[in-house]
Amino acid sequence: ARSLAVQQDSSDLVRFFLGTLNLKQENKIYLLEYDEELSQINSLSFEHPVGEIWNIETSFSSGQYLSTCYSDG
Repeated sequence: ARSLAVQQDSSDLVRFFLGTLNLKQENKIYLLEYDEELSQINSLSFEHPVGEIWNIETSFSSGQYLSTCYSDG
């Protein structure tokens, strides 16, 4: 992974977003959720077909948004 962002809301969940920087294959965003109360980790992955991910930022106002800075060539 090339980029990492953390998102923490008012719940017991802490979310980590990781973005890949791969020249040969399609890049992905990985979401890791850590539930402190249950001591449990969940993970998901999302395709990022538009290019290499250089940076990820999460929204301060909403847990539903994140942005990526990427290179497509």
